Amino acid sequence: PNVISYNAVLFACAKAGDTRAAIHWFGRMEAARIAPSEESYNSVVAAHAKVGEAHAAAAWLVKMRNAQLNPTRISFNSVINAYSKVSDVDQTTQWLSRMEAAGFAPDLVSYTSASDAYARIGRADDAAMVLERMEAALVQPDRMAFTSVIAAFATIGR
Repeated sequence: PNVISYNAVLFACAKAGDTRAAIHWFGRMEAARIAPSEESYNSVVAAHAKVGEAHAAAAWLVKMRNAQLNPTRISFNSVINAYSKVSDVDQTTQWLSRMEAAGFAPDLVSYTSASDAYARIGRADDAAMVLERMEAALVQPDRMAFTSVIAAFATIGR
């Protein structure tokens, strides 16, 4: 086995949201003295994000940095989306800022996740401001971005 074969297994674990298997195979990879790549870490981050384990997803991104690997836009978006799913606006926006500080411009996924975090807790005006920020950055909102904001306003009766 090599890094490519381990990454294929880790990717499958991420798709299934199987964090235990992802951690197991990551450990086997290290035990085999095969250096994990950014993709290896991204898969473990994504597995945790998929099942709503936002703090664990963030911890794996930090582990990636500690391993002297650079998180990617995908890494940050996974963490941002994970915090959005658990309605943690503070962490969602903090990780969005960390992404920008790392040199990555937010994209459709980043902005939609941030907007959705606000929408989930009924902060429709803030959700709409994220949508405006997205448009100002010349990122074209999609149906999901608009739907989230519209649903937030509908929930609060506006």
